[in-house]
Amino acid sequence: MKSTKPLLFSSDYDETGKLKLPWLIWGVLLLQVRSLWLAMHSVAFEGRHFEGFDTFCALFPGIPALIVFAMVGRGRFYWCWSFWCSGRWILIFGQWLQPGWLLFNWLNGEPITAWSVVFFIANLLALYWVHTSQRLWACFTHEYGYSSFHYKNIHY
Repeated sequence: MKSTKPLLFSSDYDETGKLKLPWLIWGVLLLQVRSLWLAMHSVAFEGRHFEGFDTFCALFPGIPALIVFAMVGRGRFYWCWSFWCSGRWILIFGQWLQPGWLLFNWLNGEPITAWSVVFFIANLLALYWVHTSQRLWACFTHEYGYSSFHYKNIHY
């Protein structure tokens, strides 16, 4: 049977004893925030106006990325650790929204361009990584991510 313990090294931890976030998480956050940027760009430069539910639909796919980005700085402290542990599921939810949003737009008549196909494939690859990365999973769990469980604190 395959072991579910992630392979972590001492170099994977920072000087305070917390597990470092994988560098690919920043790419996933940028992919998710892209929808917010596109909505703000269309309002500011193209003169497009969203009204009512359209505003929510235009901004909604990027909101999970903003939540996780806000949690990166202070979310790993003890007082909000339980909220930090839900961050991986927020990322997964946000990453499911991205390709779903593109499919929804394509089905409603938006033209399929080469860039939209590239971002669709990138979103599917990011979704696969968020689901399968053991190190990302470890960053959002009590056992590996918080410094009280760190290898330096274990007395042999």
